[in-house]
Amino acid sequence: MESLPDAIVQCIFSHMNNAKDVAICNCVSKRWKESLPFIRSLYFPRNSFDNHTGIDHPDTIVWKMISSIVKLEELVVYSPFSSTGLASWLLLVSSSLRHLELRLDNLAEYQSCIESPSKLDCISAAKNLESLKLWGVLMVKSPKWDAFPKLQTLEIVGARLEDPALTAALQACSNLKNLLLLGCEGG
Repeated sequence: MESLPDAIVQCIFSHMNNAKDVAICNCVSKRWKESLPFIRSLYFPRNSFDNHTGIDHPDTIVWKMISSIVKLEELVVYSPFSSTGLASWLLLVSSSLRHLELRLDNLAEYQSCIESPSKLDCISAAKNLESLKLWGVLMVKSPKWDAFPKLQTLEIVGARLEDPALTAALQACSNLKNLLLLGCEGG
């Protein structure tokens, strides 16, 4: 790997997306670490921090990784996170982020519904999204979304929704072409 031209190494890194793999490669050599900015997609699986014993909070680890990337286009987070963490990540990558997928897991947590800002509200920072996929959403209050002018695909899976909240969310997506509501309940 050390004899490969920089462009080839950067191309290889641009196709990596699993956060654990990226972190491992980041520790291999200085040259590989310098290729981290060329990653386009990051995926944090559900178990990303199961064996985490470090001093940094998982939100901080995610922030450090995405802050090293020049142009993150896709972010998938299935591991637990806070609204504060999400807000900081999205502010960092709002100009380049096109695809966002989040496992919110707040169906049973009324507290997450009343926290301010909510995780749903934080998503508004990513104005350039083209696709948004949300898992395990409790959407009983209207999210504070201004507009997603480029959003074409919205998928909500396993959610409890109230009609006014869903209506408000859809109004922020004026160019929506694909809507998928799967395993949702509400009224």
